[in-house]
Amino acid sequence: MTLSRLQPGSDAGESCPIVLTLGEIIMSIVKIIALSVAGIVVLAGLWFSLRRLHSDRTLRRIENALRADPDPSGSISSGDPAPGSIPAAEDEVFRADLVADLPEPARLFFLHAISPGTPLSAWAEIDLTGSMRQSPETPRMSIRAREVLHPGEGFIWYARARSGPVSVRVVDHYYREAGAVDIALFGLVPMGRESGTDVARSSRGRLAAESIWIPTALLPREGVRWEAVDDERARVMLTIDGEELALILTIDADGRCREVMMQRWGNAGVEEWQELPYGFAITGEVTAAGITVGERFEGGWWYGTDRYDPGSASIFTISEILFR
Repeated sequence: MTLSRLQPGSDAGESCPIVLTLGEIIMSIVKIIALSVAGIVVLAGLWFSLRRLHSDRTLRRIENALRADPDPSGSISSGDPAPGSIPAAEDEVFRADLVADLPEPARLFFLHAISPGTPLSAWAEIDLTGSMRQSPETPRMSIRAREVLHPGEGFIWYARARSGPVSVRVVDHYYREAGAVDIALFGLVPMGRESGTDVARSSRGRLAAESIWIPTALLPREGVRWEAVDDERARVMLTIDGEELALILTIDADGRCREVMMQRWGNAGVEEWQELPYGFAITGEVTAAGITVGERFEGGWWYGTDRYDPGSASIFTISEILFR
């Protein structure tokens, strides 16, 4: 099939036909569509890039705030100091008398975790490797992450999760009573965002649990309340943005923390948000700047109950930690 139209020729009054085949017409249409799609892709890429730029600026502001110490006393709580607290001016380094009146498991924990004379760090930068999965039916994703953790104030967790050729960027943060989780395919295309009151409350629980990574933040001078549970366990009560959260630490005879358990706000496996069992087992140790913490953490929601599935556990190992 051909189509033709007349085009003025070189001689006056004459014209010559231009013949277009059906294939040429189709190719022209395809080129128009391709150019249109390319334009849409370019615009979408520009929009995603601008959105990522705005998000990164917000996250940088949060990270910079966490790197500062808004409370010169280093207090984890806005409440009254714990009994036996020592003024911050006298507390610039760790001394055994700071924990002399604590329950025996807690005392052993601090004596093992913090060397005498160690500066009392308020926050830390942590590099992690590990893996996690959403359910037994989904593949396990390998993860590399960096976290800025400031107990009592907040955290920001940048992670790159990968399963086969698929790479996902996850940013989880909490600061000033607000928390959110952002997920982007290949770090650019938004896949989902979780935020709101329930997410923020759950994030406070995470912040409390991860305070174990900075033992100096759990000292009684920080406004932390300790209670004995039994010969091997102690309960530490943390107040974060007005909410009191309790961690139960299992401590061995050498002072190593072997397990952390708590009730954390969440919705894992339930229809409504509520307090759920949460925790992790700790193995190995890593020491930096006079502070010793657990190296490998394995656990998650429903830890310590019949509903806990080890196959779905989150597993993370600290590859580097810098105390500030």
